[in-house]
Amino acid sequence: MKIIFCLHHFLPENVAGTELYTLKLAQQLQSTGITMIIVIPNYDQSETIEYTYENVRVIKYAENSIEDRKMIMGKKPPDGLKEFEKIVKRENPDIINFHELAPGRGINIFHVEKVNSLKIPVVLTFHLSYYTCIKNSLFYKNLEKCNGVINEKICTACVFDEKNIRGLKAAVITNSAMMLFKMGINTTLLNSHAGTALGFPFVINNLKNNLHRLSALADKI
Repeated sequence: MKIIFCLHHFLPENVAGTELYTLKLAQQLQSTGITMIIVIPNYDQSETIEYTYENVRVIKYAENSIEDRKMIMGKKPPDGLKEFEKIVKRENPDIINFHELAPGRGINIFHVEKVNSLKIPVVLTFHLSYYTCIKNSLFYKNLEKCNGVINEKICTACVFDEKNIRGLKAAVITNSAMMLFKMGINTTLLNSHAGTALGFPFVINNLKNNLHRLSALADKI
């Protein structure tokens, strides 16, 4: 059996919880006879390289995308997706386990969709809470535990509070944003701070929709 782990960074360049977790899990699985490969982007580079870290094979695929607003908002795939697909087809794994997903030029939902289209089983490991909580805290206005429900109005108000937008000002902006959301007017397309603020319900809605998409694409979460 061959398994690929996908994440944004890996050792020795980056040392954090996700990197250490995937290393130890890869080593444990490898000790049972499973072939393990770590796949990460080779940011700002036009070539794919390989190295071995503590007996685990690592492939850094060429990813020299220039991030723009559409890519950061998750509206278009990064250029490196084509090289990622080539590696997946060449290695032909039995399972691909995604350990990190985020908009932009790193590993994201477009990669999951590509693997799913290749009929390779997908496993998602959510190490952090930002897949359901845009603040990545699961605390409503930093005062009480969130109930975990993704709600456009409540989550927007929570984000505004995090940005020190409170009281009457917060109420006016939140209500205005929700009115525009219900009318289908997405101001995030304006490419401005005001447009992003008033379009935040669309950002929250996109978070929710992506979670549903991931649930449909993955064999196991």
